[in-house]
Amino acid sequence: MNSHQQLEKILQHNKDGSYSTQSARADVLHQYINDMHQAGYKDFKLLKV
Repeated sequence: MNSHQQLEKILQHNKDGSYSTQSARADVLHQYINDMHQAGYKDFKLLKV
């Protein structure tokens, strides 16, 4: 399971806020993962968000 899949699983269980807030949270966290991959961090596991 890659980090984006891990994040989606975590976000499914964290439904705090409106749909807009949930979507914005997901967008920011996916961008963070993309930035981490570009910085050279390829294999990391998300434990908590």
